[in-house]
Amino acid sequence: MRDCGFDGPFPYWDWSIDADTGNVQASPMLSNDFGIGGNGSYLNGTLTSGPFAYLRVSYTSDPVNQSVPVYEPHYLRRAFGTATAPNTTFPMFEEGFNTSAVRRVLTTSGSNFSTFSTLLEGLQRRLDIVGAGPHSAIHLAIGADAVQPHSPNEPLFFLHHTNIDRIWWFWQNSDTTGRGLPSQIVNFSDLSSRFWAYSGNTVEYAIDPTGGPKATLFDIQTLQGLILPNIETYKIMDITRPPLCYKYI
Repeated sequence: MRDCGFDGPFPYWDWSIDADTGNVQASPMLSNDFGIGGNGSYLNGTLTSGPFAYLRVSYTSDPVNQSVPVYEPHYLRRAFGTATAPNTTFPMFEEGFNTSAVRRVLTTSGSNFSTFSTLLEGLQRRLDIVGAGPHSAIHLAIGADAVQPHSPNEPLFFLHHTNIDRIWWFWQNSDTTGRGLPSQIVNFSDLSSRFWAYSGNTVEYAIDPTGGPKATLFDIQTLQGLILPNIETYKIMDITRPPLCYKYI
């Protein structure tokens, strides 16, 4: 972005501020006039008002195997609190992404990335056990296109995930051991800190119920030529260093 002359800030939606009011639906972010629009139509969730009204998107997912994309042009759909058609009131997911929920994520003790990730994401397929983490809660609250694997159809996706990245950055920076290392070098004695904490699965459960091989800092992030060439994970863990060079305040 700097290479093309952009020197502005990253936009993100801090949804905890709106959740604390108890009425997320009244958020300026969901305003037709000042934000990116509100709920879809009661009939099928099609967005009929606001700046993205009747936005044409191209993909959906196979109903049997949701990991398989299907070319199916349709208008952008939102369904606050349900899978397909809107609820009349915003659901109780607000407690999943309010300030208390974010604080619970950030105060996770130790450097256990798995625990942090579970609190942030919610437990795969078992939200009844740990509740919907802030990441999952927003997808569920917006509904329709936002709850599918093709959720990037939804413009809110990008503002939401920038905030998820911001929360991860705050969690990392509560323990900055090893942060001063060049991004091309990893000092193994520092890998136990929060700053370098990273783990998880590499394959969608719909494809492999075991989750596939475990993620490591040495995995190659294949970015399909978007923004960066393919790059090892450890080289982008410190967002303040090249090649990323940004920070949250």
